[in-house]
Amino acid sequence: MNMKQKLIAAILSLSLAVAPFSGVQAKEAKVAEKAIPTVQEIVDSTASTIMDNGVQAKALSSDVTEPDAPVDTPVQKKIHMYNLDGKTVSYMAPYYYTKRSQLEGGKYNAYTAVIPGNYDKEVILPVKVKAKGALALAAASEAGNELSAYVYSDSACKKMCSVSDDLYYLPKATTYYIKVYTYSLEQDVDNMIAVVLGFVSGANAELKNKSNVISASFGSNSPIYYKMVISKTSKVTVRFDAKYSTYVTLCNSKKSAITHEEYVYSSVGRAVYVVPKGTYYLKVKKSKEAFSVASVFTPVSNAAPSSKSKAGTLKVNGSTRNILVCPADSTGRTYYMKFYNPKRQKITLNVTSSFTSGKIEFQFLDSKNSSFGTRTIYNGINKKNVYTPYTYTTGSSQKTLPKGTYYIKFKKLDKKSSGIIQVNVKNK
Repeated sequence: MNMKQKLIAAILSLSLAVAPFSGVQAKEAKVAEKAIPTVQEIVDSTASTIMDNGVQAKALSSDVTEPDAPVDTPVQKKIHMYNLDGKTVSYMAPYYYTKRSQLEGGKYNAYTAVIPGNYDKEVILPVKVKAKGALALAAASEAGNELSAYVYSDSACKKMCSVSDDLYYLPKATTYYIKVYTYSLEQDVDNMIAVVLGFVSGANAELKNKSNVISASFGSNSPIYYKMVISKTSKVTVRFDAKYSTYVTLCNSKKSAITHEEYVYSSVGRAVYVVPKGTYYLKVKKSKEAFSVASVFTPVSNAAPSSKSKAGTLKVNGSTRNILVCPADSTGRTYYMKFYNPKRQKITLNVTSSFTSGKIEFQFLDSKNSSFGTRTIYNGINKKNVYTPYTYTTGSSQKTLPKGTYYIKFKKLDKKSSGIIQVNVKNK
């Protein structure tokens, strides 16, 4: 998902439609995805109210007078701001996105501002935010033309806030100021503009099973910690929908790393761990951007004991079994599986591994503990490895495996390895 397109294009589309003219469409709206509705769909029951209130407010603002003032005393002109309900407000506030569904469902906060004719000051509108995060905004005129607008940390609009991909990164909860450039508007008449705001938090958050949250990264020096409470031993799959790649580290309840920091390419966008019951934190570092994080916790059980004498059982052409590698497992920890081959035939071992951090050693052994060789499985998601152990018989070149019992041994080479290995045995 391109967060910039969803925030900016959709918000602009909404801002233009909020203006008191029907049928106006944003030229930038063409980049918005079909999942984002128009303002008529979002605020169908209130759109006409906004238009009516805006027109009335515009008319009222042009008639502002002071009853006791002499007729030759100039009236101090001021900007009037209104929310979606048509009520006067002294500052604006953005809509706070916490879930991806809110963004795709067209949730926004919209305001109108009436600017008196011949207003001789800069158009500066205050906006309050209640957390650190990224602000998306769009401003438009009554005619449906986009207006340039910038965010500043001071009321004089001298210190512009950091901006990346059209999102303003606001470092703390306080009041900021939006300066709207109105040079394109007629100067001797009252004008009404629309401003639409959305906000993505940059604070730490919580990931639950089947949740999908959105966050704003302030850069690699400002990691975000996602709390995860796991009720039973589970495979934890985390998906990132982001423009840029991500550094991820699994941490314990004290936020101390229990896996290596790994680089997850945006083209892959996934991290997988296996952890027992407990509280964990996922540490995420990335470039400045708004992105979404989806999580799934899948309960799993381990079929591979550490002892060869208690090895888990596989069957030729039977089901796939799980081998769980947890961060708490010591370096050198072994995991054993076995199967019985009822006759000389071709045997194929299918090993699929998913772990974001670490590496595992793999060995195939016969009943006398003779090894067919050692291989290393490196970290990766859904890495498929196929092994065909065999011996030759006299006078034959066929690669088959004799009748007997065989063992599959996995060994943890790195303390900070975590993930799942799935194994099955086929006679082909």
